[in-house]
Amino acid sequence: MAENKISLTEFEELSLPLFKSIIFMIDKPSHEKDLIKKQQTLNTLKQLIGDVTSIGTLNSKEDKIKMINFLEKIDLQIELIDLKLGKLKPSDLKAAGIRLGRKAQSGF
Repeated sequence: MAENKISLTEFEELSLPLFKSIIFMIDKPSHEKDLIKKQQTLNTLKQLIGDVTSIGTLNSKEDKIKMINFLEKIDLQIELIDLKLGKLKPSDLKAAGIRLGRKAQSGF
């Protein structure tokens, strides 16, 4: 009988497929339904990371900053998908980039 325990190795093996499912490259052609699914997956991941952050499993300030920075990158990916879907104008994305730059500077 298989042990009902998630190992670190199993989790690490899922990292690459998870990464491939959420990464968005603006210069690669994508179908609208695929973009919408990526966006939904990114929002789910964002919620999961927010939950992990709020339950107190991050002990160091560095770990918290890494999570916050990663959440900002997820937001940017979502905005890039919005741009590709025509929901955002390039000027909206520029404003998002400026926000991200300011937040990155405030972390130091």
